[in-house]
Amino acid sequence: MQMADFEVDSNVNEDRNREKQLDDSFDAWYENIGDQVKRKFDLTNVPQANVFDSAVHLDEDPS
Repeated sequence: MQMADFEVDSNVNEDRNREKQLDDSFDAWYENIGDQVKRKFDLTNVPQANVFDSAVHLDEDPS
């Protein structure tokens, strides 16, 4: 084990597999939240810019 792979922790009885499982679970949860936010923006089609500035271009043909 190299020093870069070693994480200093106060828990001397830690279970590395459990810690990795928790890290993986957190990463999946965080990614899931990002996906939900993106889906929300896609479903509502809310412009990211100022609504009043974006409203000027609503009647234009997007093609």
